[in-house]
Amino acid sequence: MENITPFDLGGLAKDLDNQLIGMHSPFGPAEDRQLHEASYVGMRHAFGALGGQYKVDRHGSHRLFLFGISSQGFDHYTED
Repeated sequence: MENITPFDLGGLAKDLDNQLIGMHSPFGPAEDRQLHEASYVGMRHAFGALGGQYKVDRHGSHRLFLFGISSQGFDHYTED
């Protein structure tokens, strides 16, 4: 796990952001929203099982933390 970088976590944070957007999008079929939700929940659970933690701001942006590494600088999270 020592090969994980903030850049890697930033990519996963963006993936979580995109799934969350898809879950709440008023466009497209309802089945698509369900698929986005299933992906989002699965990604969160897998990340948590690895010992990761995350925060979500009011804009739906994620910041991830894993083994003392943060996605900060590679995500769009703001604490407002």
